[in-house]
Amino acid sequence: MDLKSKLNCLYGSEVTASELAALFGIDLIELHEMIAQSRGEKFDNDSVVDFAVPTHEVAGQIIAQETSTPSQNNGSK
Repeated sequence: MDLKSKLNCLYGSEVTASELAALFGIDLIELHEMIAQSRGEKFDNDSVVDFAVPTHEVAGQIIAQETSTPSQNNGSK
């Protein structure tokens, strides 16, 4: 089963921010801080909401990150 199918089975058509945080092993606030930082914005604690993202977009981002990041095991021996 590919990643998109597996995430769809686990989360349905949308993944909430709290589910994403749990998936990546971080707190919801950390997730919001990372998003704000990536946008060049200052994080505001009052703006923590449990938004939803289409599951296929999450899978696409994970796949893109994995294919663009060289493996840390290459050349380590």
